[in-house]
Amino acid sequence: MIEEQPPSSLLDKLQHAVKMRPRWYFWLRTVGIALGTAALAVVMVFAIGALFFLWRSRELGVLPGFGFRGVPFLLGNFPWDAAILSFLGLVVLLMLLRRFTPSYRWPMLFVVALAVIGATFFGAWASRAPIHGILANRALRGELPHFFGRAYRPFLENDRVVVGEITKIKGDTYTLETPGGDVTVKVTDDTRLPPFSLTTGTAVVVIGERKGDRIEAEAIRAAHRRMMMPQRRHED
Repeated sequence: MIEEQPPSSLLDKLQHAVKMRPRWYFWLRTVGIALGTAALAVVMVFAIGALFFLWRSRELGVLPGFGFRGVPFLLGNFPWDAAILSFLGLVVLLMLLRRFTPSYRWPMLFVVALAVIGATFFGAWASRAPIHGILANRALRGELPHFFGRAYRPFLENDRVVVGEITKIKGDTYTLETPGGDVTVKVTDDTRLPPFSLTTGTAVVVIGERKGDRIEAEAIRAAHRRMMMPQRRHED
């Protein structure tokens, strides 16, 4: 009995599938995957570092202390660009790790937790790198591309919010030094003050109605750190 032979086209496909590839192909493939994964990890850590840096420099951690009044300003000034880039980088990195490393044998929840903890740790460490401050000052001077410069501006920007350092106190009026110049803060009986006396040199966040360089304070909270004033370009 003569057995039927599969079509030649099918044989060709099978022979092509089992054909051994040269060793250098696998070396290049491994090196390419390793370099791509490393580059992706660097970009992700940089994005997480930018997220931490902008959270601190914009004093976003102070806004929840204002209650519901601070929520719109928190959402409006949150560094969403860095957060989205960090999330996408983490997702792609996890896919690469599961596909090309022995981590596919580990529980998925463990791999995700390990990646998140590691990325957060290295991102927080990277947020202290001088590069972020350099980029922030270049963004303030308009030396970065529009999108990148807008995303990297280090100060909280809203007409109803002022962040600055107290330089002068006269009765119920405070003078703040801010990145945009001096602002006069008027304190009234309805102003919610922090539970300590405000003195010169104190960095504060003020929410209120602003008219020009004056703002009638609705609430004041202490900032977490001293202001980072922008470095202006020296003119000849």
